[in-house]
Amino acid sequence: LAGLESPNLSARVGSWQAFRQLPEKRQEQLARQILANEQNLILSARLAWLLIQTPQWSNHWALLTQKSQDVRWQMMLVRAAKDRAEKLEQAPKEVREWVEGLIRPGTPLPVLGEIAIALRDENSVYAKPLIYKLAKLYPGNEHFYLAALGIAVGQEDRTRRETILGDFARQFPRWDERVLELIWEWRPSQVIAHLDQQVLDENRPLAQRLRMLDILAASDGITGGEVLLRVLRHNVPELQPRILQWLKLYLPTKWSPLRRSSDLEAILRNWLTQPELQSSALEIIAVTESDIWLPQLTQLATDKRKNLELRRQAVSTLAAMRSTEATRILVGFLQDAELATQAVHALGRQASPAALEALEKVAQSNNLDLSLRLDAVAALASTRSGSVWLLEHASEFEQTVHAEAIRWLRNSPFQDVRNKALVLFPATKLNPRQLPDIAQLIKRRGDPQHGRRLFFDNKDLGCVRCHTVNGQGGKIGPELGAIGSKASRENLFESILYPDKAIADQFIQWVVETKQGLIVQGILVEETPQHLVLRDANGKDWKMSKHDIMERSKSPRSLMPSDLVQYMTDQDLVDLVEFLQTLKMMPTK
Repeated sequence: LAGLESPNLSARVGSWQAFRQLPEKRQEQLARQILANEQNLILSARLAWLLIQTPQWSNHWALLTQKSQDVRWQMMLVRAAKDRAEKLEQAPKEVREWVEGLIRPGTPLPVLGEIAIALRDENSVYAKPLIYKLAKLYPGNEHFYLAALGIAVGQEDRTRRETILGDFARQFPRWDERVLELIWEWRPSQVIAHLDQQVLDENRPLAQRLRMLDILAASDGITGGEVLLRVLRHNVPELQPRILQWLKLYLPTKWSPLRRSSDLEAILRNWLTQPELQSSALEIIAVTESDIWLPQLTQLATDKRKNLELRRQAVSTLAAMRSTEATRILVGFLQDAELATQAVHALGRQASPAALEALEKVAQSNNLDLSLRLDAVAALASTRSGSVWLLEHASEFEQTVHAEAIRWLRNSPFQDVRNKALVLFPATKLNPRQLPDIAQLIKRRGDPQHGRRLFFDNKDLGCVRCHTVNGQGGKIGPELGAIGSKASRENLFESILYPDKAIADQFIQWVVETKQGLIVQGILVEETPQHLVLRDANGKDWKMSKHDIMERSKSPRSLMPSDLVQYMTDQDLVDLVEFLQTLKMMPTK
């Protein structure tokens, strides 16, 4: 007995071997004798498992169940009963009745959860009433018990699952937050298919109705999306933003068959006739990527009676269409001063050969506005073929466009293009003697207003392209709205001059090479078991299937360029830091 209690594994094994050498009857006799008097539950549990492995194990069940009311002991017995009988339905009567008798108010949730897990592969006819009894004991807001109920129903055996869940509506005629949590976990198909009736019930709290929309979005297949469209037809203002959120997320993926559905088309055509819903309609049209909307988009964009922002949104929506007709329409908008910038950006997102050819012409045209040409260069640099074209033609541009093209190429997400650009167009070498050391710079005072202009308006520096200040700017680097209260003056100078010195984990740059030979680098903004998304230095997101990735590694280099000082005087640098130190308000949510 001392050996069986020992924490030393070898001593315990030796004691077991000695115990097992006794005649079976003697083993049972000793085990029962010890169990009747032993207070140590760990030793008792080891002896209990010995008795449960004997041929007449059910004869010992009364002794075992009376031993202790400890939650751990009861959980062990449920597990032991399942392990020994394999199917609870086939367990000896006294064992089965004991387990089923535990399903009552007052039984600790961990024990009930253990029973739920034990039902995971039981026959649906036997398991169904027990699972519903367990579900009705669910108190709400108990994650592990809810997960155990999910295991009890299972996912793989669809027939068994449907048999069990087909009775959900009758078992739970009245819904509260607790029942909604069960629906979230189980997602019974018959309930999901008619959930719009509950969502549209104005007597329900808004929080519950929004939760139902989330349940629909999380459901497998397209049924949830079809129900959301039925809800959307009723145009309930308080529900619409959440529905739009889920449609934009899932129409490109699991709900893709709905992008061509007559229901969605009817909703969008109706919305396009209502000024207050036109912008929302454009958001969904962009996700459908369907050319059937080209006439409506063109009409909206050219209608000068419409709000300019809406017209520009219509042009931007054309980027989702990949047809030559969509490209032709966008090229036409290059002649409209109010829409030209959006047209350039849309052509860049299209990235078709025809779109890139149009952007090349814009970049080369001396008759167009300079800012439009610079936008075209940026759009070309976001694609591989456009970057290669810029490499070949950069030297043909006049100074301003040439400098912009070189800046994009030196920071290209395509490693081979970037390497060639660094060789062909090397950055101006800094002379350390021309720049005071940081100890001297921190003593100087600058003009924060000039620093602000450098941050927001200087395209060579491009600060605002990567960093957000109180809602304005890009989302590539850290948000800087409160940087003045976080970083010292010395830290700010170091971060600008030596960006590779300290890189936060969330801004580590990854280099990914695909099986097709594409090499992309950027920060990791999303990763799932199926894919990852990198955001490059230009703010473009690259979604890559993990199946296509040959190699991925961390880069010691920051995504922030290390040669920014070549675009500033030392006083510009001081002014920029002076401005950053004024940013001490936390950004609003």
